[in-house]
Amino acid sequence: MPSDYKYDVHKCICDRPQKVFECGHCHHYFRGRIRLQCKVHPNDVFLMDFQSCPYCFGATKLAKESQLTWSQIRRMEDAKLPNDSDDF
Repeated sequence: MPSDYKYDVHKCICDRPQKVFECGHCHHYFRGRIRLQCKVHPNDVFLMDFQSCPYCFGATKLAKESQLTWSQIRRMEDAKLPNDSDDF
């Protein structure tokens, strides 16, 4: 073999875990996977992987991984907000 020959071993990304993302455009949180093409299985498509933000349809390149867990986000979003009749 020539001395400049390089052999690249590609790792399959098809079974990667879900993560929590925050959209950099609308700042909504969503959980799942960003659609990426696997170099080992380039023709495989996972229909539930996100191609864009599910709220504003912004590009996934604007999404960043969140520091919050999904349970923390659900707790914030499900919290009861005060109304005008509440006394403080």
